[in-house]
Amino acid sequence: MRNKLSMVRFATIVVLFCTNGSYAADAGPRAYDATFFNQFAPQTALEMVVRIPGFVLREADDDRGLSQGGTNILVNQQPIIGKGETATTQIGQIAAANVIRIEIIDAGTLDLPGFSGLVANIVTRQDTIAGAFEWRPAWRRDNEPELLNGQINASGSVGDLEFTTAFESTIVRAKFEGPEVVVDAAGNEFERRDELRLIDGNQQSYSGSLQWTIGNQRILNAKGSVTRLDLSRPQDSITQALTPRGVDSLNRATFGLAQTTSRLDTDFRFPALGGIQKLIAFVSRRTSVGRTRVTIDDSTQDRIADRRFRDDSTQDESILRLEQSWEDNKKNSWQLALEGAWNTLDLSTRFAIADPNDADTLLVDTPLETEITERRAEFTLAHRRALG
Repeated sequence: MRNKLSMVRFATIVVLFCTNGSYAADAGPRAYDATFFNQFAPQTALEMVVRIPGFVLREADDDRGLSQGGTNILVNQQPIIGKGETATTQIGQIAAANVIRIEIIDAGTLDLPGFSGLVANIVTRQDTIAGAFEWRPAWRRDNEPELLNGQINASGSVGDLEFTTAFESTIVRAKFEGPEVVVDAAGNEFERRDELRLIDGNQQSYSGSLQWTIGNQRILNAKGSVTRLDLSRPQDSITQALTPRGVDSLNRATFGLAQTTSRLDTDFRFPALGGIQKLIAFVSRRTSVGRTRVTIDDSTQDRIADRRFRDDSTQDESILRLEQSWEDNKKNSWQLALEGAWNTLDLSTRFAIADPNDADTLLVDTPLETEITERRAEFTLAHRRALG
């Protein structure tokens, strides 16, 4: 069986009118030099930002599209745009040794539509390279040690080129075991189960970003990441009957997941049409392969049930966005944005029941193919002006 769903959306029009606040114009930005954070021994810019009094880091949501704002972090007066990574991840790749200061600014004074409240601007050093290393081993009783937990990152600049790069590894080992007792409505115990569940997970992530200042307000940004997740979760349940209502059996379930996620974000800013124009492109793909199998053996170790489920999916997202902004000598600004997106999901599932006496013979086999496609266009107009 194959299901197919297509959606087309056009011309979502949003008009925003914003005003400049007066707080920052009167009080000016608060600046925290790198020496302010020495008492906390930070390794990354993220560990510095979370220590700023009265400031709360805000993440952009992961809704469809790119749009502006969402987060309240700038790096060298440049916003973090796109969906490739969160702001937390990106500033976590900037070594603390490369941070000169962090400025807290009222967003109303910035020529950046979509930002509101307090914004942290991280000012970094030029022509320097620094890095950080973090190792987070873990030991638990009756579990294999998690020795490969940690990350390593480097950031810096060479001439007009700034970069960050990072590798992070996360290992999860867990073991859960213990008895369960099944009771009837009157509270009488009729079955005892000895449960054992293991979790074995491995995730590795590579990410990096580049910023190239070509000159005359021409700036090219690119960032990308690849993440691989492998997870297995076997579970055994030995059931012992305490009364005739109970059943003696061995239930065994296995679950496995292999998932790869890759993302690429690019944007190019340059003067055009009497203002500033920006081209933004984003592509991502996630492939996932899942397998589940449940078997039941009776007290004589004869198999009485064998059920299986598999699901394979591929998700693709592509977005192209054009922004044009103008600002007059009174700091009043207009921004026009056009955005188009193409999203697809291909999902293949299969449920099967095998012959208990012959694992290669399927008594029930129900495959299902599903395809979802979405095409979307959006137009946004934003205006900001000072009142009074």
